[in-house]
Amino acid sequence: MSRLVAFGCSNTYGEGLPDCWVLSPSGRNMRDGPNPSKFAWPMVLSNIMDLECVNLSLPAASNKWICDKVLNTELSSTDTVVIMWSYVDRTCFFQDDNTFKRLMIQDVTNDAMPESSDKKYTKGFYKRFYTRTDLLIETFMKINFAKLFLDTHGIKNYHFTCDNDLVLNKAPVWNCTNFTLPDALSGNMPDKALDNQHPGPITHSTMASQMHNYIQEKK
Repeated sequence: MSRLVAFGCSNTYGEGLPDCWVLSPSGRNMRDGPNPSKFAWPMVLSNIMDLECVNLSLPAASNKWICDKVLNTELSSTDTVVIMWSYVDRTCFFQDDNTFKRLMIQDVTNDAMPESSDKKYTKGFYKRFYTRTDLLIETFMKINFAKLFLDTHGIKNYHFTCDNDLVLNKAPVWNCTNFTLPDALSGNMPDKALDNQHPGPITHSTMASQMHNYIQEKK
């Protein structure tokens, strides 16, 4: 069976949906579940398109991480790749031990997160090295490189984003990738997940329908 292979962050993973909102190991707070939600847009879209769903997203993923995941995933010419690019202000650093350190500005401002070496690392990055212009350039480079890679291998690919700021920012003159923000994520979402932050089941279903319409138009 042909596959729909999805890449993205928590808005693709389905964080906060009924089957993806569990107690943390400490038992003190809730967090995303161990597997992507069956209510998230990749599963809904794959059902609409009659494709097997492979959801390779990761909560808190940056566009740098998403691009790397695309490049290192074994894909076939029969696959349909759908990417929901994440927020510009995130990035990551890949480590020599094959792990990575995420860099997300929410980790700096989250008072519920205890002070740790990772939090100090993140604070140092945003204080000393971060500029929005740099991460915008990085994001467009990753988006275009991923598309070039997929096109070169004859793999159908479609691009979306959950970051309205990315759509509003003027793309570089060398940008060759069309991507869009699903209408369900602009303005007021139809519903929210159990964490009251991420998209709810209705929003995911609406996104999947809008993505399907977009894909049909681009064929």
